[in-house]
Amino acid sequence: MDVTDLQSEYRCPGETQPISKSLHLARLAAGYSACFECVHRCETGTLAVDVVEKIKTKNFAEHSFQLETQFEQKDEIRGIYLNELTRPKTESLIEHVLELVQQERSQLSTPPRVLVAHDWRPSSPDLVTGVVAVLRRWGCEIADLGQINRPCFDFAMSQFPADLGIFVTGGVEAEKLNGLDIISAEGIEWSHPGRLSKLFENLSKPTSRSRRQAGEFQSISVTKNYEALINQHFPDIQPMRVALACAEPLALQILGSILLKHGCEVNFHELNYSSSDFKKQMEVFRHAVRDTHIDIGALIRADGQSLAIFDERGKRVSHTALLNLLKLSVPNDHQIPIQNSPEQLLTESRESEWEFVTDEEERIWFADLEPQCDAIHVIGKVLMRLSESDSSLSVLSRRNTVHNP
Repeated sequence: MDVTDLQSEYRCPGETQPISKSLHLARLAAGYSACFECVHRCETGTLAVDVVEKIKTKNFAEHSFQLETQFEQKDEIRGIYLNELTRPKTESLIEHVLELVQQERSQLSTPPRVLVAHDWRPSSPDLVTGVVAVLRRWGCEIADLGQINRPCFDFAMSQFPADLGIFVTGGVEAEKLNGLDIISAEGIEWSHPGRLSKLFENLSKPTSRSRRQAGEFQSISVTKNYEALINQHFPDIQPMRVALACAEPLALQILGSILLKHGCEVNFHELNYSSSDFKKQMEVFRHAVRDTHIDIGALIRADGQSLAIFDERGKRVSHTALLNLLKLSVPNDHQIPIQNSPEQLLTESRESEWEFVTDEEERIWFADLEPQCDAIHVIGKVLMRLSESDSSLSVLSRRNTVHNP
C-alpha cells in the first residue's frame, strides 16, 4: 500500500469512520449497497472498465429512480430528514440544479456565483454541508451566509450579485421535514410549474460537471444589515400590547426588539413546532391572545414569511380583511392576487404595475419593500393602521370586510 492510499480519506454514507482508498475501491467493485449514495462513487481508480460501467449504470439507475419517485407530482423539495432526504440525496439534487444553471449560462466562461444559507432546523447544518461540497466540486464561487431565515436570504440575494441561491429549509413544515429553496438570479424561487418542473424531469438523467477545479468559498454575515433595513422600514407606532409567537428565531428576535423599542408590551408565547398542524397552533395561540387582553396577536410561521393576525378578542383577521387593511395603507390602489406558483406569480407581477401580490399560502409580496415577502412588514403595516386609528383591530377589520368585500 502506497503513501497516497494511506493518506486518502473516504467516508461511506451512514458511517462515522473514514476508510482508505483501497477499501473504497473494493466496496465499489463488490457493489456495496451504500456506494450509490456516495459522493466519491465516480472515483473508480484502476478498476476494470467493465466493472466501472457496471457500477455507474447500476448506481445511477437505482439512485435516479429513488429521486424520481420521491418528487413525482410534488410542488417543492421537501422530505423527512434521513427517512426521505439525506445528505447524498441533497447532493444529487444540487448536481441537477447546477446542470440546469450551467445550460442557462452556456455562453459564460466564469464559474457560477452561489449564495448558500440554512434555517433553524437541527438537520439543516448536515444538509448544507452536502450542498457546499457539491458546489465546490463544480467549481462554483460560494458565499455561505450561515443560519438565517428566508426573508433575510432574499435580502442577501438583492444585495449581492449571484447566479443562484440555495436555502436549506423546510419552509412552514414540521421540524422533522427539511428541503431546498432554489432562488434564481432574478430573486424568483424555482417552483412548479416552472424551473422546478424541469428539475424533476431531469432527475432520471445523469449529470456531468464541466469544471474540475475546486470553487472558492467564503463566509459572510448579512444579519446586521438586514436588521438595520427592517428598522428603517418599520413605521413609528404607538405603544401597544402585543402577543407574539414564532418558530423562527431571527424574526422573533428582530421583531421583539423593534416592538420593545417603541414602548410596546410584548407577550412571547411558546408553541409546539414539532408538528406542522397550523390550525392547532392557531387555536392554542387564539386562546392565549384572548386571555391576556392584548391589542394584537401575531403568529409567524416557521418560514418567516406567512403569518396569522389576531384581534383583541382572539379572533383571526381574515385574509380578505387583512389585504384591505394593507390596501388602505399604501398610495396605489392596485393589487394582483394570483393563485399560481411563486415563480409564475412574481414573473407575471413584475411585468405589470402592482403594489402587492398574494398567494394561496397567504404570503404577501410588496413591490416597494425589501425583502418583498416578510411577515415583519405585514405586522408593521397593521400596527401603523392601528396607530392612526382610535378603533380596535376587530372594528378596523370588520369595516374593511364590509366596505371592501
